[in-house]
Amino acid sequence: MHKSKQRKRGFNQAELLARSLARYADVEFSNKLCKRIKASPPQTGLNRKNRRSNVKNGFAVSSKLPQQPLIIIDDVVTTGSTVDELARTLKQAGALEVYVFSIARRSMD
Repeated sequence: MHKSKQRKRGFNQAELLARSLARYADVEFSNKLCKRIKASPPQTGLNRKNRRSNVKNGFAVSSKLPQQPLIIIDDVVTTGSTVDELARTLKQAGALEVYVFSIARRSMD
């Protein structure tokens, strides 16, 4: 989530979920590896093509990546555009493996 959106909302629901899951699974949590650098409009109401372009080049790796699998936690996945772009960014920066877990899946119907 871009920092301006988090400031406005007051919390990042995906981060809260990830922290809880990491604690439960007894694995390291970090929200410092990658950051949202593009304050794009909400994905709601956009079609698949526009969702992809909306998040393109929207992330940057902000610290050295650990040489272990990384897990992205997202609250809701609709088309997968956001997690695809984030995973692509992490892989280009040298991530060995990137997995995505989502709490909910929403259809574009």
